[in-house]
Amino acid sequence: MVPADGCVIHLLHVQQIGTSNILRYFMRLLKGYSWKQVKAAIKDSEGQLEALKSDIESTRSNIRAYSHVCYGDSIEDSIIKKASNLGADLIVLGKSSHHSRFPQLNTVFPSRIAQLTGIPVLTAKPGSRDKEIKKIVLPINAEFPTNKVSIIKAIQGRNQIQIQVIIFSNDNIRKPFLKQSLLDIFETLKGQLAIPVKYIRLHGENKAKVLLAYSKSIDADMVIVHPGSETSLGGWANRHISDMLPAESKTVVLAVR
Repeated sequence: MVPADGCVIHLLHVQQIGTSNILRYFMRLLKGYSWKQVKAAIKDSEGQLEALKSDIESTRSNIRAYSHVCYGDSIEDSIIKKASNLGADLIVLGKSSHHSRFPQLNTVFPSRIAQLTGIPVLTAKPGSRDKEIKKIVLPINAEFPTNKVSIIKAIQGRNQIQIQVIIFSNDNIRKPFLKQSLLDIFETLKGQLAIPVKYIRLHGENKAKVLLAYSKSIDADMVIVHPGSETSLGGWANRHISDMLPAESKTVVLAVR
């Protein structure tokens, strides 16, 4: 997804040293976790980020990377603040945990970050590492998904992709706005960008559940969703699509407001 003319990457690590996890805090008190140890942990994190920064910059001459270590706020708040301050174009979250049964254990919610910042958020699991993005699931509604299409244009520059456009059965396709949106999508993707596009209508009350099941069935590489209406699986646990993907999943979820 790196543009041909290069990009700037900011690496962020949030050092957990405070009371964001009360049990961890008391355990550290019992162990005598001193400020000296805190500084040592931060220095170690900075060293690891610098090594990663060097690896990234060595891959392409037109990529610049910067590293940041912060502490004091929650992980999610730190990401929101840093991305907003930098004016980031994209936030990338790497998640190896799989809290599908107990999502309350999650400390970061990609859809919430996307909603609060207005910045697209890409969530990837270890299984997606070094995988090319070829097959993309794109749900649409009555509004033309301008931001989603912009992302697709950026991805197309380095990949031979195909798009699976999704319309939901509870969205009346006969409505003029939805019908026009579908026609515009085909005109833009297939006509102007020469991207292979297919269309399917899916059934189900919960859009996120339907998208998750369909993406698995076609072995999709990416799902581009609107945060909230297309990411929440509902229920008391407030689960999200990324919570249900196992660590070995190759599918990445891109939340675009």
